Amino acid sequence: MLAKGPQNIAKMLPDDWGGGYPNVWLGATVESQKEADRLAHLPAVPAVAHFLSMEPLLGPVDLSAHIDRLEWVITGGENGAHYRPVDPDGFRMLRDQCAAADVPFLFKQWEGRNQREIKAKGRALDGVVHDG
Repeated sequence: MLAKGPQNIAKMLPDDWGGGYPNVWLGATVESQKEADRLAHLPAVPAVAHFLSMEPLLGPVDLSAHIDRLEWVITGGENGAHYRPVDPDGFRMLRDQCAAADVPFLFKQWEGRNQREIKAKGRALDGVVHDG
């Protein structure tokens, strides 16, 4: 389950949620530090795993207050005619935070106007494909 507002997850779960279902991970969408500052709500809800979908990443995000309670971080750039470019240092910062905390890191894509443009950029970040 992926929610834009992690503060709303608990009230949307079924009554029999208990410690979570064995086949359901809970995730939150984070595009910037503003959303990351609400992440305390995500690991407060019991689940098999907690993850972040950080796409489109729009700027640097410090996850140090939450990274030790996450099982996966997915990130990528924005796509579409009016995409917003992101500084690669934002991806690097997340990659390094995940590596230090031993959290799998998946870099899905760079930003671009369309899939052809995005695919032409490849999936490597500093020469490495991150498929965590």
